Formats: sequence, structure tokens, C-alpha cells
Amino acid sequence: MSSVTPLPEVPPRVTPPVPSVKIELDERCFAFPDGKAITHLLLTALPNRRIAIDAVFAFNQTRRNPRIAEISLDEARGFARELVNAVYYAKTSFFLADSVRIAINVAPNGYHLELMRADETVEVMIGTGSIWRFIKGFLLAIDSAAPVIAH
Repeated sequence: MSSVTPLPEVPPRVTPPVPSVKIELDERCFAFPDGKAITHLLLTALPNRRIAIDAVFAFNQTRRNPRIAEISLDEARGFARELVNAVYYAKTSFFLADSVRIAINVAPNGYHLELMRADETVEVMIGTGSIWRFIKGFLLAIDSAAPVIAH
């Protein structure tokens, strides 16, 4: 008589959800050069300490890629700091990093962000009513993407 013992059942592997933050914008937010109205921004933590900024367009017949930018966590921190400065003091500002240059211009009805990379320039207009939501969402995305420091 042989005794066979079944192996314990192993639960299926569950991958942790990818940290992402959805930011609702008002009707005065646009992306150029394509001329698309933006309804939401989705900030997603990517592997290798990067954050993706994707737009949700009100219309997209031309099938533009929703990815506006992808920046490193360190670049995101520097940009967030510079953006808070620009909005808080209502002054034009610039953020320069290795892979991206961002101009933050103050306008009467909102803010004009110009993200310049070697291969592409994207302009994002954000209305005054949405800029603080954008900043808070951006800071939340940075915090979610940052590694947890052990005690």
C-alpha cells in the first residue's frame, strides 16, 4: 500500500496593480500640435522608475498616440517643484533635464506647458481651474512610483 500525498495547492500569482492616477480636467485643456481637447490625464508608474503621462481625448479621429511624455522619477520631482513655483507665484518658469525641457508659461486663462524632446514638441494648455488638480495628481503619481523605504 503506497501512500500518495497531494501537494498543497498554490494560489495563482497575482501581480500588484500598476500605480496610476487619473486627473479630471476642465473644458479648457488642449494638446497641440494635433489640436485635441483633453478631458483627463492618466499618470502611470512604469518600471525602471519612470512616469508616463497619457491624455484622454474628447475626440481622436486621427488616432494620435495618447502618450504625451514619459519622464524619470527624478525629472518628475524637479518638474513638479518648478510647476508649483510657477503656479504659486504666477510666473513663467523653465525645467531643464537630460531628456526633456519644459517651459511653463502663465496665461490669463490658464497655463501653457511646452514639453520639448529631441524628436517631438508637445504643447499642453491647462485651464486655471484644473492646474492645482494636475499638480496634486502629479505629486501623488510621484509618491506612488517612489520605492518604499524599509524601516
